[in-house]
Amino acid sequence: MNRLMSIAILAAMLAASAISDARSQDDNKAVVVVSLPSGANLTIDGQPTRQTGPQRRFVTPALQTGRNYSWTLVATWTEEGKRREKTKRVSFMAGQTVRAAFEFEKEDTAPERRPAEDKTKDAPEKDGVVDLARALAKKLVKFSATGDGLTSVRVTLESLSDEPVKVSIPAGTVFEPGNRVVQSMVVRSEEMVSLRERGDKVSRSVRVACANMNLETPGKSHDLKIRANPAPKALTKLLALPAFGRADFRVQQFAIWTITDDPRPDGYVGIGTFGQGSGPSRDELRAIRALFEAARLSPNDYRALRGLE
Repeated sequence: MNRLMSIAILAAMLAASAISDARSQDDNKAVVVVSLPSGANLTIDGQPTRQTGPQRRFVTPALQTGRNYSWTLVATWTEEGKRREKTKRVSFMAGQTVRAAFEFEKEDTAPERRPAEDKTKDAPEKDGVVDLARALAKKLVKFSATGDGLTSVRVTLESLSDEPVKVSIPAGTVFEPGNRVVQSMVVRSEEMVSLRERGDKVSRSVRVACANMNLETPGKSHDLKIRANPAPKALTKLLALPAFGRADFRVQQFAIWTITDDPRPDGYVGIGTFGQGSGPSRDELRAIRALFEAARLSPNDYRALRGLE
């Protein structure tokens, strides 16, 4: 978003006390919900905010429909006597609710907690298959990944073991970039990679979908890493559904954005080719609702699915 436009919006919000604990949202406004340590100070594009507590809700002034906007959030707090500062960038459009979370980073100083890594290394493997996170923890493989468009990520694994290794990249694995303006990608279906011996290297195109609707799609110049935190439980349940794997990509992608971004029916980023795209049709929204019901997720918890028959 244009920097001057961002400053103008913030000035209007401060003047009208729009940065507040609002309880309602108009279709032409956006809501940003920020989770952070309760005593933290928060600025938005350099402007201080007055709310306190572990969850803070901000409502924008009226926005232009179909236009992307963004804020830079900076949270500062004291943790175990040390000053912490974290920055996050959130993007939004009119009618959306977006969320950002700042978390504590406590150091693992208690000796009794250190064996946690060993439990991961010693955990049993099913049918000789080890999942990617465990393979990395056990130093069985070397991993790298780059963006490869909207629907796939290019993953390369190199064996560090003298024995054959069969690695699973499970559905729900999240690849994230180091760049805050580029979106994370979530694996849509499990991928298996077999490595014969030490030094054996395999590159594979892994089927993914975007996990942040309004950010840029990673390309070949973006190095990706595995996110330490798992995907949201609702997303994991959806991805585990066999019917989800049989759905076409548009339904899969819109279903994922329904969980990660919770847009209104007309608030989705369009999917198409050559710069021409469209949001989900009513039939596609009905298909998404059916998937949510099959996964035992409540459709009425998501704005785009409410009121659909």
